[in-house]
Amino acid sequence: PREAPRDGELRIIIVCRQEERKGTDKVIASIPLILKSFPKTTLDIVGGGSLLDGLKEQARCLGVEERVRFHGQIGQARVGDLLRASHIFCYPTSASEGFPKVVLEALSAGLPVITTRVSVLPHLIDSDCGVLLDDTSPSALAAAVIDVCRQSEKYYSMSARAIRTAQEYTLESWCDNIGNVLREAWKVTDLSRNSSF
Repeated sequence: PREAPRDGELRIIIVCRQEERKGTDKVIASIPLILKSFPKTTLDIVGGGSLLDGLKEQARCLGVEERVRFHGQIGQARVGDLLRASHIFCYPTSASEGFPKVVLEALSAGLPVITTRVSVLPHLIDSDCGVLLDDTSPSALAAAVIDVCRQSEKYYSMSARAIRTAQEYTLESWCDNIGNVLREAWKVTDLSRNSSF
C-alpha cells in the first residue's frame, strides 16, 4: 500500500480521452483549491483528444500551468510509471463509460480513486478504496481529495483496499468466477482447469 502525501506534496493523475464530460476541466479547476492545503500539488493529464488546447488554456487562465503537466497519448508502460508515481486518481466523469480499464490500473497501483456513480464505477469503487461523488463541482472534488490525503491512516487503508479490489479482477479470478457459474449451471462438482473433455 501507498503512504499518504507529505510535506505539502500531492501528485494527482487523470488518464482518459480528453473529450466532453470526462471531467478533466473540473480536476484542473480544483487545483487552486487543493493548493491551499497541499502547496506542492501537481496534476498529470494523460490522453489525447479534441479538448487539449482548451484545457491548456484553462490551466493558464487559472494560473496553474506550472502545476499541470499534459502528456498527451503515451505508451502503456509510461502510463504505469505515472500511476505508480501518483498519490490519487481523479476521474469525475459524467460520460457513459463501458469498463474503464485504467481505473483498475490505478487501483492496482494502490491509488485511491475519486470518481462518479457512472456505469460500472460504483461496483469498482466503494468507500474503502475511494470516493464516489454525487457533486462533481471543483469545490466538492477538492474537498474529497483533501479529506482522503490529509488522513494518513485513512489513505493507507484506502490504498491497501484499492490493491485488493484490483486483485479481484485478475484473469485468474475471472476464471474462478466463471468456473463457479458453470459448476452451478451444469450441476457438477469438479470443473478443474486440468480436467479433460
